Amino acid sequence: MKQVCFEAAKHFPLHFFINQTNVAVSQVIAEIQKVDCKESKKAPLIERLKTKENFVMGKLTTKSDVGKRRREAFNRILDKTYTDAEAEADLVTFFHVLTHLTGAQADPTFLLPILLRTIMPKYQSLNSPHATLMRKAVCHLDIIWYRK
Repeated sequence: MKQVCFEAAKHFPLHFFINQTNVAVSQVIAEIQKVDCKESKKAPLIERLKTKENFVMGKLTTKSDVGKRRREAFNRILDKTYTDAEAEADLVTFFHVLTHLTGAQADPTFLLPILLRTIMPKYQSLNSPHATLMRKAVCHLDIIWYRK
């Protein structure tokens, strides 16, 4: 967790990493406070651990074509009929929709394989906006799956 203070990106699945240890969030925060790094890096990280950050992107209720695509993708994810091809064809919609899922709706056995097959192989080649959207979507999944 200390290393995150030195990374250029600020969106990481923090709770997943914490759950891999026997350490409480409060102990992680105490350790991060001791790290000698820029306060501008450390403070947002600590704030993310203290609060339930909202990563919801886009709206499902808009009547636009974009809103319709999001609703359709959302429903196909709920039905577990969403495909790798759909994710690859419209990354922005996929990432936005992920941030609307609740813990009960987001089945890791369905979603993680899609992410691993379609997004992870090309993560390094994603443009900066798409990479940021992907990291935010993963942070949302991290919160709903791993935050205690």
